[in-house]
Amino acid sequence: MKPIYIHSGDQCLPGISSTKKLLFGKRVITEAISPERSLGLVTQGAFLSNTNLKSLNAGRSVRKTSERQARWVIKVGVKTWQHYQTQQQLSADECSAHTGLFLGLGTVDCEDDDEPIPIKDSAAFGDYAAQLLVDTKPLAGLTLLNSTTASHIAQLANITGVNTVFSPFADAGGQAIIEAYYAVKESHCQQALVAAGSQKITPWFFLSHQNYFNDPLNNECFPTESSAALVLSSESHQASAQLHQVLRVFHSSDNQLPPRLSHLIAQDDGRSQQVIYTGTGSLSPGQLNELQQLIPNAHVCFLDRLLGYTGPVGALHALLLACDLLQEQRYRRNHGISYHQIHRVVIVIQGHHGQWCFLSVGDV
Repeated sequence: MKPIYIHSGDQCLPGISSTKKLLFGKRVITEAISPERSLGLVTQGAFLSNTNLKSLNAGRSVRKTSERQARWVIKVGVKTWQHYQTQQQLSADECSAHTGLFLGLGTVDCEDDDEPIPIKDSAAFGDYAAQLLVDTKPLAGLTLLNSTTASHIAQLANITGVNTVFSPFADAGGQAIIEAYYAVKESHCQQALVAAGSQKITPWFFLSHQNYFNDPLNNECFPTESSAALVLSSESHQASAQLHQVLRVFHSSDNQLPPRLSHLIAQDDGRSQQVIYTGTGSLSPGQLNELQQLIPNAHVCFLDRLLGYTGPVGALHALLLACDLLQEQRYRRNHGISYHQIHRVVIVIQGHHGQWCFLSVGDV
């Protein structure tokens, strides 16, 4: 079976240019959120500014029909694809039908309105949410977001191959990566553009994420608006890293890791030394203890504590951070600088309802 390589792409994060800045102590910039806007669930969040897509030469119809959080994904997706085309010297005609598009997206409440919710206590959340479902039809907004984001990226990047969209929670980005991996591996396409975006931070976001922010495991997390993209292909030229293995399972235990994870670790032959975890602020004590037994002496990075909760895009940020780690040690090795060798990075992505995705990443 042919190897699959990762080509790093663009990211939009509040206050930093990419996850690589985390390696040098940088953090996203947060702002205070009033209790009226956050329903008292958090005190801060990290916000992206709007983008009008003019830098992509997008037509007026695209700029006017795309929703704010969709535009974040369109921007990084198209810029990433344009860079990859230039890097690999591909013409638009020769790769249009041979390129797949795989997206991980949040839900959306149809409007850009961000007014405080006019309720005074949590007992009214259910009534308000029910009324909001009638007034704003957020599921219709989800359909609109998915279709317009995919169609606009496909149009601007001239991608006509297979495409799939996953939403709305943390595992959606992981599912998009794994689907793209198999699409290239099984020759359904020659390369795949993978992009994801977080859900914009509005009152509806907090209504739909009450359980997440009330969970003690997420005490150190705050919401972050972000987007990211990358390309998967069998082309190793100028690749950032290699995606060796993928695994997705459903596992509902709060105290144990999915048993099949041990098989993925065994396939790495003891080379896994770094774990990047996203989806919640932390594993449960039982899960963390089990992980440390599976990968002794491994460093565990809880990404959502550093970046905040980014939902579907967390998986892409984790994968791009793994590439950053491997590229940084490659640079040090080439320049004779001492470093701690990392052979494999295991990425663990936990969804909100028992979905788990695992990725094993190594140097090129």
